[in-house]
Amino acid sequence: MNSSLIFSAISFISVVSVLVPLIVGVVRLRSLNLAMKVLFIYIVVSTLTETLNTLFFFISKENYIVRNSFTLLETFFISWIYFIKFQSRRSRVSITLLFAGYLILAFYMLVIRHGFNQPDNVMNTVEAWFFIILTGLYFKKVITEINDVNISEPYFIWINSAFLLYFSMGFFLFLFTVYLEKCGLQQYYYLYSLHLVTNIAFNIILAIGVWKAHPR
Repeated sequence: MNSSLIFSAISFISVVSVLVPLIVGVVRLRSLNLAMKVLFIYIVVSTLTETLNTLFFFISKENYIVRNSFTLLETFFISWIYFIKFQSRRSRVSITLLFAGYLILAFYMLVIRHGFNQPDNVMNTVEAWFFIILTGLYFKKVITEINDVNISEPYFIWINSAFLLYFSMGFFLFLFTVYLEKCGLQQYYYLYSLHLVTNIAFNIILAIGVWKAHPR
């Protein structure tokens, strides 16, 4: 089997894998708390975006409006989830200010500088760093409270790990954006396959976290 077929197979599995957390979310929907319901909405939006991107791929048309819109919605929903999980006033104010700053940057990059239908790796990079920091802080919170009898949400460790994995690989890939645009086909297959495999792992780990979520 040549590298092109392997890459196509991994790409297909990556696209289909988004259905795993979606199905689990549908099954567990009635028992999900507020943060998990926000996560479910994010999963639905992610599934719709993946479907649209696949359709545009088959008609050989780029549509960065869909991608940029998803980036903004993704940042909003995940910020909301961590706003719920971090209950201290200081943390919530920090998340709100960072998100507001992100929106200002997004307006400048997507409206004033590039246009909404143009690729923008700056926004993706900033988003990745934002959530790498938030996931790291959540792990710090868990370690600090590890002996606290009130720790009753181990399921969110799975979800936090999924986000950390996903955005870490995303940031890694953004570093090689220029190289990906100029490298040979074989090198592109190998490097981008890392992203696809990470996406598959992300969806599986996310599904595990949703399944383990305790009732409201």
